[in-house]
Amino acid sequence: MLKPGRMKEIGKAKVDIVAVQETRWQGQGRIDKDFSLFYSGPKERMRQYGTGFIINAKMGKSFLSFEPLSD
Repeated sequence: MLKPGRMKEIGKAKVDIVAVQETRWQGQGRIDKDFSLFYSGPKERMRQYGTGFIINAKMGKSFLSFEPLSD
């Protein structure tokens, strides 16, 4: 996810939702562009682990909240 253009590649695939792994981002959050990216990673370590999902703009309008949980 750190490489430029990854989100555009997903847009070309014409999918509604995509699971992503190894986002390597710290903390949790949401990034809204052409798609919405929801991510969650460790609080202390940067550039390790992390997961999330990307939804298209149509689905993003219906999405109310995001609360990541970790075991």
